[in-house]
Amino acid sequence: MTVTGAGGSGKTRLAVELARSVVSRFERGVWLVELGQLEDPALVVSAAAGVLGVRQQPGRSIDESVALTLADRHVLLVLDNCEHVIDAAAGLCERMLRASGDLRILATSREPLGVEGEARFACPPLPIGPADGLAPPGEAGAADLFAERARQIDAGFALTGRTEPLVAALVRRLDGMPLAVELAAAQLDALTLEQLLGDLDGSVRVLVSPVRGVAARQASLEASIEWSYRLLDRVEQVAFRRLSVFPASFSRAAAVAACPDLPALPGLLARLVRRSMVLPPAPGPDSQPRYGILDTLRTYGRARLAEAGEAAEVRAAVTGWAVTEAERAAEGFEREATELAAARWVDAEQDNLREIMGWARTADPVAGLRLACALGPWWQLRGRFHEGQALLEAVLDACAAPPVAAQAAAEMWIGRFAEATGDVGRSWAMLERAARRAGQHGLGRELAASLNSQVSVLINTGRLEEARAVALRGLAVARAAGYATGEAWAAGMLSINSMCRGDRAGALAWARESAAVPADQIMGETARKRALVLANALADAGDLDGADAALQEGLERCRAAGSRDDVAGHLLALGRLETRQSRPELAAGHLAEAMGLYAETGDRRMLVDCLVTAAACAAPRALEAALTLFGAATALAGALQLRLDSDASTAELIAAPLAAARRHLGEARAGQAEARGVGMPLVAALDFAREVLRQGTGAPGSTPGAALTPRERELVDLLAEGLTDQQIAQKLFISVRTVRSHLDRIRDKTGARRRADLTRLALGKPSPPRST
Repeated sequence: MTVTGAGGSGKTRLAVELARSVVSRFERGVWLVELGQLEDPALVVSAAAGVLGVRQQPGRSIDESVALTLADRHVLLVLDNCEHVIDAAAGLCERMLRASGDLRILATSREPLGVEGEARFACPPLPIGPADGLAPPGEAGAADLFAERARQIDAGFALTGRTEPLVAALVRRLDGMPLAVELAAAQLDALTLEQLLGDLDGSVRVLVSPVRGVAARQASLEASIEWSYRLLDRVEQVAFRRLSVFPASFSRAAAVAACPDLPALPGLLARLVRRSMVLPPAPGPDSQPRYGILDTLRTYGRARLAEAGEAAEVRAAVTGWAVTEAERAAEGFEREATELAAARWVDAEQDNLREIMGWARTADPVAGLRLACALGPWWQLRGRFHEGQALLEAVLDACAAPPVAAQAAAEMWIGRFAEATGDVGRSWAMLERAARRAGQHGLGRELAASLNSQVSVLINTGRLEEARAVALRGLAVARAAGYATGEAWAAGMLSINSMCRGDRAGALAWARESAAVPADQIMGETARKRALVLANALADAGDLDGADAALQEGLERCRAAGSRDDVAGHLLALGRLETRQSRPELAAGHLAEAMGLYAETGDRRMLVDCLVTAAACAAPRALEAALTLFGAATALAGALQLRLDSDASTAELIAAPLAAARRHLGEARAGQAEARGVGMPLVAALDFAREVLRQGTGAPGSTPGAALTPRERELVDLLAEGLTDQQIAQKLFISVRTVRSHLDRIRDKTGARRRADLTRLALGKPSPPRST
């Protein structure tokens, strides 16, 4: 068996521990032959003979003497570090195995020996845990090794709340490679964890062993990687350093783009995998095999790429490939039938594409702009609004003379994403700019898309008549350009506009006109959204069963496509429908999931609708909670410059329940509940909404608040206003520790374990006057 792996992966340690564990099973013992210091392959046999105590027999070669000596011995022979003398080591193994039936060989090497009957075990890195933490206790993870070695430098070192995130980032940066982790820990006599992480950014030269007499290739991480690199032939070295340009896993097609002049690339990749310089291929999100390079090796490879003066050329070649493939994927997004394959390709390449856009901002801004525009549909589909807007703005700013069509498309996407994240001013400015540019240059598709996006902003800000005029113009432009997606989109916006104005017949008619556009001619996103528009129009028209069936079917389509925005839209619509039908238990689950998705994507505009609908759902059972939720929705809408009073459909849903709540509670108590919502930070409001939906009515505990002291009641009231423990401490002139102690006692008294539970507790009865 050969244990393979990159330098520093722990092959020798693993082999030695395995040998120790089985030594009793071998009659003549276990023998370790260390080959790492040999420079002449001819000395391999002599090294084995010396360890085994074999002398050359008269008339026989040393090879024959070793083989004959082992012929009748039950032995485990460990050959360590074979990679640089691999042919000689393989030849020795073959001769010894032919001569003996009881001999077992355990070899370590950065590539397999290629001997007949060889079993291979790839030595994996140490567990490093999920992206946001460490490996679970007891898994002997990389962080455990780091802590153990760090305590040799500083006996007081421990994994604490402060050090854990730093250690997690560090061992992840080092791929969990044992040698790298040990060398990193050894630097703590001169560097802090923060300094060490900073020094590792783009270089591994800081990782040098302080131990005297250690083997040269283990004296530093760079030396260990250099050892492996020098064992490659010239073509393999060229391929490795070029492939290191990719920050994440890469496909064979991407490898060809980086190495267009290297022959027989599939075989070359296979050799790099066998030499532990490239990770074996594994299926990616697009189900295609993808290769990878450990981050420590990649850092070294990029340094060699820069030394060779090839970085700019390789980056330019990879950028050209990425633009071509991304624009091909963008064409796939134009039809629902090809959307999934296009999305999965971007899913697989997203980390590479981000870095390529970074290169292009300085080296080829036009290519960067084309790439970013091609990714617009993917950012929309996956709900990556903040990311999409930021990258589009960066590449657009970097492009001194952008192509007109690309500039208009970029401005349109920036406007759409800005609206989703609640920046109405930025959204309107960019959409107007895109529409004006597209109109001036006869770009029908870009103009229709910009106008349709403007309609959404106009509707949400209560400018319904203007929205109708712009939507009709968008419809005419789309039809003139033969842009079926734009036509279906515009008709859908006209349906939404009619619904907001209370024109149910018009809403249904426009929804059906949108649905009449052939499905095989429009984008998947538009197909899903028009189905949602039709379902909402059916619900408004009184066909609740038809609406429910349409929403359930549409939800499955949205989940299959992986569109978080569309999934959330259907869930919200189901929650509204179930609220209308007085089915709060069903509505609660759908609304909570919708809120979670919108919170993840940052679509604060739709969170307003979620809070309003949650208020309507809660009103029959939790009057104060409903008013608090409505107050939070009102505050958020105001911050986003949205109008709640211009949507007739929403007004019908919420007006009666809120009026009933105000009559029942009285003006003072109702105003107090609503004011609490107005003062809540968004995160607190969403947490509170989920708790209200989950528990229905009443605060946790059988007699909420009954046993609270005035000071405890005061703490609960302040917490309900969204204040942090630190802010409460400052307001009451007490320590944070005292605040937390009080809150712990309140939790013990009431059974309210979470902050949202305590917020509900504050709504249980009017608060007494504040103490002074």
